[in-house]
Amino acid sequence: MKAVVLTQKNAVEFSELPDPQTKNPEDVKVQLNAVSLCETDAKILDGSIPTKKHPIVIGHEGAGVVVDVGKDVKNTARGDKVLIDPNIYDTTCYACRDGFSNLCLSGGLMGREVDGVFQQFMIVPSRNVFLLPRNIPAEVAPLIQPFSTVVHGHRQVQINPGDVVVVLGLGVVGLMLAQLAKLRGAKVVGVDIVPAKLELARKLGIDVTLNSLEADPEPEVRSLTDGHGVDVAIEAAGVPDLIRKAMQMLRRKGTLLQFGISPKEVTYNMYDAYMKELVIQATRSSLPQDFEDAIRIVSQGKIDLNYQISKVFKFEEAKEAINFFHDRAKALKVIIKT
Repeated sequence: MKAVVLTQKNAVEFSELPDPQTKNPEDVKVQLNAVSLCETDAKILDGSIPTKKHPIVIGHEGAGVVVDVGKDVKNTARGDKVLIDPNIYDTTCYACRDGFSNLCLSGGLMGREVDGVFQQFMIVPSRNVFLLPRNIPAEVAPLIQPFSTVVHGHRQVQINPGDVVVVLGLGVVGLMLAQLAKLRGAKVVGVDIVPAKLELARKLGIDVTLNSLEADPEPEVRSLTDGHGVDVAIEAAGVPDLIRKAMQMLRRKGTLLQFGISPKEVTYNMYDAYMKELVIQATRSSLPQDFEDAIRIVSQGKIDLNYQISKVFKFEEAKEAINFFHDRAKALKVIIKT
């Protein structure tokens, strides 16, 4: 079978790999039919996120059809459409036992610690596949993986109908975060520096959009809330300076959801957090329940992810797809049909 392999930093090649076979009783063999690229993949490709080995099959957002199962598999069968959970977890550490497999002490990610989804067939444990309803198109299915992380992030914060939520950064996950906040009944303010993303947010029904290059968004946000500040602020860009800005926009007893990822340090005014009794909540990856809820929400048509697809490529065009994805002015999500 063919696979897209990262041989070294910024070097991607097609490789012929052995067709994998089920060996363990809980194994599921999946024929991939659609995969997608994300920011994490881009950082793995350029070396800013190191992989455990080279060469390694890239990618962690994928869906396909089950073609074989081990004798103890009960949650899926041959012919089922499935979404792959790329999270690696051991099920035995205290975090897994407490229900937080996303925080597994020996955890990892497909496409980073082990081979990922950019291959024609792969073997995964049965706990890492989730049934997909027939009404979810193949090209949309991989997008449910990042949406599951959005569902998990939302699970960390309380949002009531009528609350005001500001989302800082309207990239792929930022737009999803804003959509889900709307679904939960909030009035949503979206902040970004790219006019096209702000326009897209408006088309998706986001109530107010602000370009932070044109003006400081804080006064406008306060004017929308009678000067009190928002109930929830979500940092979705992974920019440390936006953490400070988000905290300034919050009302007393407000909640900051730190969704964006950055290895850089953050500094903020501790007195401001003290005076407001702010809740600062981080979020990481997703849990099995988040996959189930994300699939249900998309299947029921409550959130449409089709707008995320910038272009669809064939499997043999994977290198062209990666180059296209590097141009963020063109691409939200790139889908590769395997």
